[in-house]
Amino acid sequence: RDADRLARFEREARTVAAAYSIIVSAAANGIGVSAAAPAPEKPVSRKARADSKKLSDGAVEKMLSGDSSAAERMLCAARELNPANAEALLSLCSLAFSKGEFTKALDICGAVAGAAALDRHPARQTMVAEALYMKAHVFLKLGKPREAEKYFRLALGTAPKGWSNLARAETELARLKAR
Repeated sequence: RDADRLARFEREARTVAAAYSIIVSAAANGIGVSAAAPAPEKPVSRKARADSKKLSDGAVEKMLSGDSSAAERMLCAARELNPANAEALLSLCSLAFSKGEFTKALDICGAVAGAAALDRHPARQTMVAEALYMKAHVFLKLGKPREAEKYFRLALGTAPKGWSNLARAETELARLKAR
């Protein structure tokens, strides 16, 4: 149906526009945000998306139980099925951060916005805010408070209402400003 195609096109256009506005906002604040989520060579089937989601969810359970090796394997498998699995990327970013692999965490978190747009993830705004929040913490660990402050600001500017890390991000930003 033409009406269905038009509605789908409009949703996809809004998704791309949202990701673009996040990237433009970041650039305006002097922050480089990678839009580079590996675009799949061919369209990802619904089954592959669903299987990728199951692997990603299972990996989070493994992370929570302390089995980071299994979690990482599952997340990589999830990304093989769907390279634009933003949830898997965000979990890989978190995993890299927890292992002290800060450069890797920055790279992975930087791709979340593009992946969320490519994957048309319904919670993309929250995921982008989480990735920016994580990047701010990476910069804190690297001893770069000015960069951290920029990313906390960007996370707060991107976050939807009711974002779970809102108060923590505001507290961290206030602490950095007080320095």
